[in-house]
Amino acid sequence: MKPTCLVAGLFNYDTFVTKETADGPERVLFQEVGGTGGVVSKLMATLGWKTMPVCRFDDSEDGMLLRNGLAAYGCDMRYVTNYPDGCTTILSIVLTKRPDGSYRQWIRRSNSRAKAKGFASRFPNWTFVKVDDARRIVGELDAVPDVFFFDEPAPGHREMARLLREKGTLVYFEPFSAKDGRSMKCMEVADVVKFSKQDFPDVSFVEKYPDKLFIQTLGGPEGARFRFPGRDWQTVPGFPNEKIASPLGCGDWTTVGFLTTLWRSGGVKFSGLTPERVASALSEGQRYASRNCSYFTTCCDELLDELGVRGIVEKPLREEGGGR
Repeated sequence: MKPTCLVAGLFNYDTFVTKETADGPERVLFQEVGGTGGVVSKLMATLGWKTMPVCRFDDSEDGMLLRNGLAAYGCDMRYVTNYPDGCTTILSIVLTKRPDGSYRQWIRRSNSRAKAKGFASRFPNWTFVKVDDARRIVGELDAVPDVFFFDEPAPGHREMARLLREKGTLVYFEPFSAKDGRSMKCMEVADVVKFSKQDFPDVSFVEKYPDKLFIQTLGGPEGARFRFPGRDWQTVPGFPNEKIASPLGCGDWTTVGFLTTLWRSGGVKFSGLTPERVASALSEGQRYASRNCSYFTTCCDELLDELGVRGIVEKPLREEGGGR
């Protein structure tokens, strides 16, 4: 049986464009599902998880393209809506060629509401599941999901995390800022909390949550480190990569590789985790992230073939025998 992951948070419709010079014309390379929630959803589905995104898009052309993109990866679309009261965030990832042949990357944000009115906007506009809808979704699930992933501290996401954790789901939260009181409240209902050193240079706050597994990515070959309940921080080395194209999606690949490796080596129940299992899974996640840096897109065929991860959760392990 496939493991199940419910995903809520930031979903974007990303357009990758290139410019030969800073003031030259733009050429569209490709369009893709983006945002942390979007990338985690498509990667989990590609690796063999039954993935259920929870999204509120609008019925614009971009909203329907984003919906169709998630469906194309095999996501279960029962909790994805496209109604006028939703919204779709649009990101343009612009790659400008430097004189030495390398590319400078920058991001231009907008949203479907601004686009429909004929003007540009520098601001994304996400809409998230409401508290009552979160309760309804949890109540009508035909089975308890193995993992609930979320990265946006919206009230509906926090309520969903609280309810699912009570049922035994592993709740995995990725906050953006320690200064956001909503994020700190979401940590209370999470099992695993992952963040980067760039966003969270001061980790003293973890002392308030002795029952959580904390993961901090350090960047590049420095790897990552984790704090298992009742233990000190433990570092997991990274994997050097001399062929860097883009860092986009590295954190997402770390998460997906970590969760998938846990599943294949004994399951994702929080009570069944050990420091040794966490270290091994985090190392594998770092390996996935390192290879992702060699590509501009997070889920291209070349990367998937290099990693050999298509449908990996359904493939038996050579040594452990696979399964939960």
